[in-house]
Amino acid sequence: MHFRLLSVFLLLFILAACGGGSGSGGSDSSGEFEVMIAKNQNWLAVTCNKESDIACKNNQMTLELLYREKGSDSAFESFDSGDIEWSAGTAENEYVKLEKTTKSDRFRKLIAIKACPEKNPECVVVTGTLITSKKSFTTTTPFVVKPTEDNLTPTANIDLSLITVDGIKIQGMTDDNIVLRGGTEINLSSSGSIDYDGGVSGYFWDVPDEISSTDKQSPEITIVTPESDEEKIYGIVLNVFDAGNTPGKKNFELTVKPVKPKAYVSSNTANGKSDDTIRLIGSNSTFSEGTITDYQWEQIAPQEPYIVPLIPKWDEKTEGEKIPRGDIDISLPTLSEADAEKGKDLKFRLTVINNLGYSAYKEITIGIVPEAANKAPIFSSENLGFEADSTIIKNHTANEQTDVCIIAEATDSDTGMESFEFTWSAADEGNEEGIFIKKTETILNDSDNNLKTRVCYQLPLQKHDSRNYTLTIRALDKAQQSSSQTLSLTVEPINTKPSIVINGDINNETVTITATATDSDGTIKELEWTETGSLTGDISPQNLNTKTATNSFTFTKPILKTGKSYGFTIKATDDEGEEYEKSYGYFIANTPLTPTEINITYNQESGASFLNWSNMEKANGYRIYKTSSDGIIDENTYTEKTEGETS
Repeated sequence: MHFRLLSVFLLLFILAACGGGSGSGGSDSSGEFEVMIAKNQNWLAVTCNKESDIACKNNQMTLELLYREKGSDSAFESFDSGDIEWSAGTAENEYVKLEKTTKSDRFRKLIAIKACPEKNPECVVVTGTLITSKKSFTTTTPFVVKPTEDNLTPTANIDLSLITVDGIKIQGMTDDNIVLRGGTEINLSSSGSIDYDGGVSGYFWDVPDEISSTDKQSPEITIVTPESDEEKIYGIVLNVFDAGNTPGKKNFELTVKPVKPKAYVSSNTANGKSDDTIRLIGSNSTFSEGTITDYQWEQIAPQEPYIVPLIPKWDEKTEGEKIPRGDIDISLPTLSEADAEKGKDLKFRLTVINNLGYSAYKEITIGIVPEAANKAPIFSSENLGFEADSTIIKNHTANEQTDVCIIAEATDSDTGMESFEFTWSAADEGNEEGIFIKKTETILNDSDNNLKTRVCYQLPLQKHDSRNYTLTIRALDKAQQSSSQTLSLTVEPINTKPSIVINGDINNETVTITATATDSDGTIKELEWTETGSLTGDISPQNLNTKTATNSFTFTKPILKTGKSYGFTIKATDDEGEEYEKSYGYFIANTPLTPTEINITYNQESGASFLNWSNMEKANGYRIYKTSSDGIIDENTYTEKTEGETS
């Protein structure tokens, strides 16, 4: 590409110096020549009619074959002797035409016919050959045939074959990305970038600020990948510009693997008292691309009298426990008189080193808390309130046997939270009605300094009046220092209706009916009986007592000509005035009749026969059937009578 730009510059200089190709007649003294094709630009356009539009002059151009003696530093010049051959190769007659001019054979007119394919813009290669008596001398030059005279966007290219990493060329790269460790030097080249209708005039490498690099406006750039403790992906963009400052872009992706370890430090408690043993934890430090080879603890503040011995005990047993590599146990020193009331902070640093020799560090502060400085836990004011079905209970009132929950949260800034204690109390706390059943207790958060717990209870039964209860919540820190809060809750009773059970046997002549009423949350105040059915008033129940929970009465079944229904409704009322009714009914059939004897008399005087019988108690009527001479009853022929005589 650089040679092509230089050739254009020399060509313009030669055309200006030679006045469009005229010059000496040429010499054949040495017999060895160099030839070149003079042209004023590298492209043609095919968008308009050259015969009618003067603006289409760039649709064709005149080419001239120039020469000079081989190895000479003199300018190329015109010549008159020798034979000339011109060719546009396979593109001729499809994309361009080469026509003779009125001048000598060293001139040809190049005319655009069809635009080159998008994937091969330089589809035309013109060949010029000088043939002397001794030898032939040939040169070629490419051309772009565009569909319009508009400027073509330059094509940016990052030559993968020229990439070097720490000075070593990478072989076989096919993708526009590479994975490297931090601290690696990589060189990228814009070789292969091209502008088909003018040439590349400028470069700019867009590199993230955290990556160091050489000149970003150079055709080549060297960058150094950042040293980090985590994997990162960076985008590199090559921008190339033509003479009109039109940019072309090429992306390249750089994945940088970590080379530094990550140091993590913590402790089993944030504060302690003098002589307490605290574990500083560094074993959670990591290096994803290798291993951590060393852990170095140091105390960075303060100095005397608070210097703490830092003796690693890795792979040794301390109080029956093996200390992980990277952890260390320290014993907190005694507070000086000056710090006896306010305490003192100690600061430590852990430096970890990985197998690549890179290091990282992290610091931690441990407080020495004076004995008298321990503060009681502090309750959160946002969550103290009873709730049922995840809804806050209004007016602090709930019904008996309801499930209610309370969320308690407290923070202890010095020793940390230990636990909660929940205690219910009432005016008659010795009564079994005051028993609260704990159903669940769930810890919602348990950090070093904060504890949040949700506990749920089933409220007790209340037989009569509502009762007030108090829930005392006691928060304890790790030093058993405590603070308390109380919540009040009124439990309302829910009265249940009485129930009634009725038993009786109506198959006997003397019937006894028993009704028993009960009340699960109180007593029966009275029973009220109401007779129902067609026998109402015909039966006089005995022993009907309406003031007791169990009632029995007795009556003798009446003799009935026709069956009748009988029943009653019992209403029970408890000591809270709640009522419940239950009905009971049955049917008393008619009393069965016994057949009676019939006397038949015949009166000869009148010539008539009479049937005589005595009327029966409970009988409502009589049927008299006739029989045939052989004694068979005709059931379809009968006479109905209401008295005991018929003729």
